[in-house]
Amino acid sequence: MLLPIQLGHLILLRTAGIILPIYFMLRAVTAIQQRWRRQDPPTSNASTHEETEQPAVQPQTYIIHIR
Repeated sequence: MLLPIQLGHLILLRTAGIILPIYFMLRAVTAIQQRWRRQDPPTSNASTHEETEQPAVQPQTYIIHIR
């Protein structure tokens, strides 16, 4: 038979076993989203007079980070 203290520890460990992985997954998803936001340049809908005169498309540079 489990003592009340042992039962409390068992419930605490089971709860931590569920909550901690969820916490770490949320932290990882948040870090990935922040990295995507930093890499994407902000887009502007405002067009200037110079942009309308130059129909040529400028090439975009893609940077790939390898660790």
